[in-house]
Amino acid sequence: MAQRRACPHVPQKRETGSWRAARQRFAPAHVQEEPVRRGVRRHRAQIPKRHVLACSRLASLDKLTQERKAEDVFLDLLGRFTRENRFVSVKSSSNYAPALFAREDEAKRHALSKKVLEAAMRRLFQAKKIRNEPYGKPSRNSFHIVRTV
Repeated sequence: MAQRRACPHVPQKRETGSWRAARQRFAPAHVQEEPVRRGVRRHRAQIPKRHVLACSRLASLDKLTQERKAEDVFLDLLGRFTRENRFVSVKSSSNYAPALFAREDEAKRHALSKKVLEAAMRRLFQAKKIRNEPYGKPSRNSFHIVRTV
C-alpha cells in the first residue's frame, strides 16, 4: 500500500522500528492484519524551511484561484439569472443568491458550496462589482442583486 504524503515537497518518515511493523513482517500471510495508520506528527522544526515555504505558497495560490473561480461563477450565474428575469436576493429567503447558485450545474461542476458562494458574494460587494437595487412597488421594500457597470 502506498503511503500518502501530506505535502509533495516533504519526504515522509517511514515507521520501520516499531513492534507492530516487526510483528507484521514475521507473521504468516493468513494472520497478517492491515496496519493501523496514524497521522504523522511533525514538528515544524523538523521540516526544512524551504519545503514549508513552497507548500504555503502552493496552498495560498490554490486558495486564491478557488476564490477567483467562485467570484467568476457567481457573476456568470447572476448575469444568467438577470437575463431570465429571476431576481436573487442578499437576504436569507427562497431567492437567496448563494443557495440558488449552489444548486446550479455550473456551481456543482466547480464544486462550489453555499458557504463558498456566500464568501464570494461578500467579496464582490466589497469590491463594488455588485450592488443591491430596489424594484417593485415603492411601498414594498424589495431589493435584488445587480451587477455594476
